[in-house]
Amino acid sequence: MLAYPPLAQLVEQSAYTGSVPRSSRGGRTKNMKHPPEKLCLYCKTFFQKPQNESEKNWETRHKFCSKKCFDDTRRMEIKICAYCKTNPVKRIGKIYCSKDCFSKANTGEKNNKWKGGQIKKICLICSKDFLVDQYRAGSKTCSLNCHKLYFKTEEFRMNQSEIIRSNINKDLQYLSNIVSKFKNLLRRCSKYSMWRERIFKRDNFICQICKVRGGKLCADHIEPFILLIYRNKIESYEDAIKCNELWDINNGRTLCLPCHYKTPTFGSKVQKKLLESNSNNGNKLNNKI
Repeated sequence: MLAYPPLAQLVEQSAYTGSVPRSSRGGRTKNMKHPPEKLCLYCKTFFQKPQNESEKNWETRHKFCSKKCFDDTRRMEIKICAYCKTNPVKRIGKIYCSKDCFSKANTGEKNNKWKGGQIKKICLICSKDFLVDQYRAGSKTCSLNCHKLYFKTEEFRMNQSEIIRSNINKDLQYLSNIVSKFKNLLRRCSKYSMWRERIFKRDNFICQICKVRGGKLCADHIEPFILLIYRNKIESYEDAIKCNELWDINNGRTLCLPCHYKTPTFGSKVQKKLLESNSNNGNKLNNKI
C-alpha cells in the first residue's frame, strides 16, 4: 500500500500561495542576517547592537543595555559622606552628600587658601574693636558712617597731602631758587587749606574790611606769605610744615575778593617791596623771587 501524507500537511501546502524564499533555492537575502546581541552585565537581559554604532565600540565598550543600568552599577558601591559620616552620596564621583557638608568641610583652616583668618582692629573714630579680612588689613574704620567722618579729620587730609609733597619735592629740584613758584605749590597742600578753613570759621565768614558775610572769600596773610618763606629760609615741604609762623591763625584774616585786591600786599606788590628794600640795602636776591 502507498503511504499518503497527513491531511493538515496537505491543507497547508494547498493554502500557501506566497513565493518561496530564495534561501530555500540556494540564494541569499539582504535581511537574513540578524543584528548581534549581548547580555547586559546588570539586568542580565539581551540587547541588540544599534545601527549607528561601530563594530569596534560594540565589541570593546558597549556592555550595558541602557544608561540607567550603567548608572545603577556605579551606585552599587554606596559611599558615605566624608564630612557628616551618616548620609550616603547620591551623585557619582562626589564625596559629600550636600553643599552644606562641602562648605563646612572646606572652611577655616581646612581650606587650601587659608591665610590666618580675620584681623582684630580698633576704629579711629568710635574706638570700637572690629574684625576684617586679610585683604582689608589697611582699613581704619568699622563702618561706612565712621569712614565718612574719617575723611574730615586732619590725619586723613595730611596723609593725602603726601602725594602733593612728592610733587613739590620733584618741582623743587628745578625751582629750588624760585620762591614765588614754591609759594604756589604750598598753597595746594592740605595744611594750607585747613589754615584757610580755621580763619573762615573764626571770622564767621565775614569780610574784616567791608563787614559783608559770604560771597567769594579769601584768607589774606597780614604779613605776606612770601616774606615768611624768604625770612625763615624754607626750601622744602618738610621745612614749611615745621614752621609754626607760616600757619599762625593770628596772621590771617577773612577778606572778600574786591577788598583783597585793594590790599598793599596783593599779588606782585610784595615782590616790588622786596626788590626796593634789597636794592636799598645793596643786597641781591639771586633770583629767589
